[in-house]
Amino acid sequence: MVITDTKNTIALAGIIGGMDSAVSDDTSEVLIESAYFDPVVIRKGSKKLNLLSEASRRFERGTDPNAVNEAFNMIVQLMQEVAGGT
Repeated sequence: MVITDTKNTIALAGIIGGMDSAVSDDTSEVLIESAYFDPVVIRKGSKKLNLLSEASRRFERGTDPNAVNEAFNMIVQLMQEVAGGT
């Protein structure tokens, strides 16, 4: 799955993101995404594209598909508490 901003490719879902979507000290707006990726699909895609990344290794091992909403709520709470997000 390719993630785009309607003009450019931003990431390959569950495999690798782009520098244009990375967070830095200058970041003022953040879009929070919480998703589940099938470990077999990620492993095959990563291998086929020869792209081994921290994200692909994490999703290849499998995650709890039921934790997506909990993870989303947790990051929203942390963004509010730690970074003063609104």
